[in-house]
Amino acid sequence: MKLLPNHIGNQTFQLGIELGLSVVEMQTIERNHGTYLKRQTEHVLEKWRKNKEATYEVLLKTLYRLELSSVFEKLTYEVGFKEQLEDKIRDNENSIIQQIQTNKILDHMMTHLVISADDRLQIDHHPRPDDKNKELIKIILERVESSFTVFLGALQTSGYKELAKQLKCDDLSQIATLTTAENKGMYMVHTLLPQINNKVSDMILNNYKVIHPVGVCSHSL
Repeated sequence: MKLLPNHIGNQTFQLGIELGLSVVEMQTIERNHGTYLKRQTEHVLEKWRKNKEATYEVLLKTLYRLELSSVFEKLTYEVGFKEQLEDKIRDNENSIIQQIQTNKILDHMMTHLVISADDRLQIDHHPRPDDKNKELIKIILERVESSFTVFLGALQTSGYKELAKQLKCDDLSQIATLTTAENKGMYMVHTLLPQINNKVSDMILNNYKVIHPVGVCSHSL
């Protein structure tokens, strides 16, 4: 997703409308960022991603309708497993902040050596529970590949099984493999583009080696 705003250009306004933002919202984004189209696009995507219906399928189809299929590779190449883990955390950020109490979570994560004593002091420095949780999320995102599965385990053993279920991927044992540069991003090309246009799909598949990651997260943005 980070590369995509570099390639939308003067179609940012229409992209926002197609993704469901209102004319007023788009005009506000234009005013806030002037002629800086990249930042406009980033703002559009940030705002859209908060929508529960924001999925890669929707984005790919929207780009195709706008005749921006040439930027598919900018999206698909970058969608690696690490980014999907980060998206899982961000998609459920409000639930994490509102629901969990950190003590048991931190005990579990310290036992598994993904949270240090200094990290805990940094978290406990905040008096409000929601601020503690925000700091915990920040730390998890900084080292998501090593901390994600431990965080899930902490949720499950601390009575937050439903929240853990929302975050869970199909096979977390594949994280180390899927975060290598070789495997990044090809899942989306293989599974989604054939639904949109076979010719476009063939074009991209011919340019990239398709990897079949096992156990990727769902396609939510």
